[in-house]
Amino acid sequence: MLREFPNDRFAHLTSCVDNFRCGGLMADDRSEVADRELVLLHEVFEIHARREPRARVPVKARTLGGKPMPVRATLPGMRKARLADLDVVLAGGSDREGGGTGPMLVLLHGYGAPGDDLVPLSRQLAMAPGVRFAFPAAPHAVSGMPAGAPGRAWWQLDMLDLQRAALSGDYESLTRRVPEGVAEARGLIEALLDTLEKEHSVPRSGLVLGGFSQGAMLATDVTLRAEKPAAGLV
Repeated sequence: MLREFPNDRFAHLTSCVDNFRCGGLMADDRSEVADRELVLLHEVFEIHARREPRARVPVKARTLGGKPMPVRATLPGMRKARLADLDVVLAGGSDREGGGTGPMLVLLHGYGAPGDDLVPLSRQLAMAPGVRFAFPAAPHAVSGMPAGAPGRAWWQLDMLDLQRAALSGDYESLTRRVPEGVAEARGLIEALLDTLEKEHSVPRSGLVLGGFSQGAMLATDVTLRAEKPAAGLV
């Protein structure tokens, strides 16, 4: 059973997931990096579940490397939809399934997380009645993960390139590089926001876009380039 972690440990775990390193030790090859990432992600998911028991809805046990990985289901009062070529969980609103005409918070999950990773926030955040939520799942399975693993990506990361940069200390070249797949991901989110406006009565003036990790990068990119920017960015 996993122990509770203080906030600084939780931040360290999520940082390890993003950077694929822990305590300065780098994996020797892509498969080891992927395996380490999965273990860290599993710990982070368990911490999320412990902080909001209602968010943990195990359907059946699944194992990866001998470790159980819970299969998550949509919480009661939420709805799955296919919008603009993305799988989206809708929550909140007048019917708790994204209905009504209230403002909407669209949150994009981070690299390697399952598409429903941030869904429990719709129950944790203190919001005004009528506020709606949309949680889109990234379109790509994470490269290097075993078949059936839940990790998703808005765009793929070159793990070997990240390793080389970490070992050489050359992070500056990474900051100047635009990852392949960013433009495609931006187009998907822009199409999603257009669909939400046309089919779900969510004007940009009533929409806040946000995310975590890679999802935060994408949310920022979309907001700064949008012809019709959202009302807020978190």
